[in-house]
Amino acid sequence: MLRDLIRQSDDYDFKFKCIKNLAVLYKEVWKDEQGYAELVKMLPSIWSCREMFITDLYNGANQDKDEIRDCLLTLSRCMTNNLRDYVAYILPNEEDKWDTKIGYFERIIDFLKFISGIMNEEKAADLARNIAMLYRYMATYYVAQRKKNETLTSLENMLLYLEKDCTGTPIEGPHNMAWYYLPYMEQERYDPVREEKRFIAIKEKIEKLAK
Repeated sequence: MLRDLIRQSDDYDFKFKCIKNLAVLYKEVWKDEQGYAELVKMLPSIWSCREMFITDLYNGANQDKDEIRDCLLTLSRCMTNNLRDYVAYILPNEEDKWDTKIGYFERIIDFLKFISGIMNEEKAADLARNIAMLYRYMATYYVAQRKKNETLTSLENMLLYLEKDCTGTPIEGPHNMAWYYLPYMEQERYDPVREEKRFIAIKEKIEKLAK
């Protein structure tokens, strides 16, 4: 059905959404790496996207404010997700590298805060979910090092930006980000801090936010 929709649709956004949905099935459900790779090749590269075209064409001159803002948000999310995955999964993960990784995450967060700051608009709250995710990643390294205070501080910062995301932007799907974060709070990795009052408070607030 998805392949028929991909072949027949003239709506590029809808077509690409179908390709991505089918690619997820090949990758996650059927474990078919070749089928996944072939489908991904059907998606345009970043150089073909409208954000890159608009940026190259106008180079900032006479460019609409909303276009610039949307471009910044889109490219910031893309770069953040790639940097996050590179630091977390590509760079060596030996214990003596964890502090270095945490430092990289902090620098990515500083970049996102910088983008949010210069935009100085409600729309900048869209980056909050990216910042929340990075603080969650930092917490996983801190708790592995048995650094309780740093773990809890990172989770509190995660909660702060979850609150901004859940209250500052509309829900794009059936659930908000807080709902998706609840299972992470049940992971065994957090057992060293599970009985701490700060952790209990964090979990309770996420439960209240979740929809």
